[in-house]
Amino acid sequence: MKFIPTLGILKSNDCEENFFSTLNRFFILLGISLLLNEFFIWDAVKRNTVVSVSDGDTIVLGDQRRIRLEGIDAPEMGKCMGNEARVRLEGLVLGKIVHVDGDQVDRYSRLLGMVWVGKTLVNKVMLSEGLAKYETFPGDREEMKAAYDGAKSSKVGIFSPLCSSKISQTDCTIKGNIRNNQKIYILPLCNSYTNTIIDTSYGDEWFCTEEEAQTAGFRKSGVPNVSFKKACHDDLCKWSSCKGRGDGL
Repeated sequence: MKFIPTLGILKSNDCEENFFSTLNRFFILLGISLLLNEFFIWDAVKRNTVVSVSDGDTIVLGDQRRIRLEGIDAPEMGKCMGNEARVRLEGLVLGKIVHVDGDQVDRYSRLLGMVWVGKTLVNKVMLSEGLAKYETFPGDREEMKAAYDGAKSSKVGIFSPLCSSKISQTDCTIKGNIRNNQKIYILPLCNSYTNTIIDTSYGDEWFCTEEEAQTAGFRKSGVPNVSFKKACHDDLCKWSSCKGRGDGL
């Protein structure tokens, strides 16, 4: 009669079952981990993808965060180069994953930051193409100021004669000028008229009549209001030399 080592067989089978059970658990956990990683990656992609562009310096991400490009000020919609700035920004970021470098929030609850698409600094591109003014900010970047100066020297975008000029391209020659929060209209006989630049990208206007200027909220140069008297300085004071002139007399 032969002896059959049944106990040994049972032990061998137990080891195999434990091994495969452990292996199955490993692959299950690995699968769950990969799925979670994929979920988090997809969530991050979705959150940081630009879904809309409000204007030339504001974008909206997939998680509804509103981002204001720091260090630049693009013209408002309806102003000279305002629509062009928005269209260009759309081309740079819409539907793309961006990295936002910044942690400050403005008064409109928008996150202020440097916006990157890969290695491209979008803020700098907008300045270099003359589609925004440069604004100083904490942690100033010399490259951005240089890009802005380059656009200004080349007279592109908001610095082109289309948006910025001392001479009217029409018969409407009254200059509506906004400086230091003062809205002043300047008649051709005023001393400061020749050197005053009208920047239609940021609120300056050309008017055909004084009535048009006054309706738009501008007041005649040389007729200072209370706040003007308190804050008069630099070129603002020179406008007073136009008092009593410019009415064709």
